[in-house]
Amino acid sequence: MELKEEFSTILRERHARLADELQRARLDALVLNAGPSLTYFTGLDFHLSERPVVGIFRPHLPAVLILPDFEIGKTHVYPLELQTIGYGENPGGWPAAFKQGALATRLISARVGLEPTRFRFLELRLLEDAAHDAGFVSAEGIISRLRMVKDAAELEDMHRAVQIAQQALTATLPEIRIGRSEKEITAALTLNLIRFGSSPELPFNPIVAAGPNSANPHAVP
Repeated sequence: MELKEEFSTILRERHARLADELQRARLDALVLNAGPSLTYFTGLDFHLSERPVVGIFRPHLPAVLILPDFEIGKTHVYPLELQTIGYGENPGGWPAAFKQGALATRLISARVGLEPTRFRFLELRLLEDAAHDAGFVSAEGIISRLRMVKDAAELEDMHRAVQIAQQALTATLPEIRIGRSEKEITAALTLNLIRFGSSPELPFNPIVAAGPNSANPHAVP
């Protein structure tokens, strides 16, 4: 119960700072698709796939999450008021779901911020069709200002991430020897990361490079 209350407080503080930033930028709402920023404001993890997952945040209204029906079970841990709008396997149901979300958050004729480096044409077109006369602009500055200042929960997570990375690397070093391929060492490192507490969905695949390949900073094992 204490953890849930603490999580609720963290999210309320983040939403309050978002509301201040939106007002300062003269934006009515922020719309995010699956990714780190959506997790930041909800604590929920969704991966970017062929099915749209979109969160709509408008101050003084419950957040709205548009997502596949089979993903709704994830939202039960969300501690704040949340309206979920699900859709089935037929993509023909997407427009109706987005229309419902736009009505619930009064997006018609609103000025809406998007995350330019992550928001896709798929979701944008669905939003444009659902919210007539809405204006969609970059909210990169807002998101950057909010995310660059780490709260206590984020600092704790960062310290824990460093511990996991150090433990995983230490456990993997004995695996490095002549005759082992880069892919074999990558597999051992990935397994150790998960074993010591990492989420299975890593931000990027581990980079293990030897010989000439090690001159490439983004080498593929």
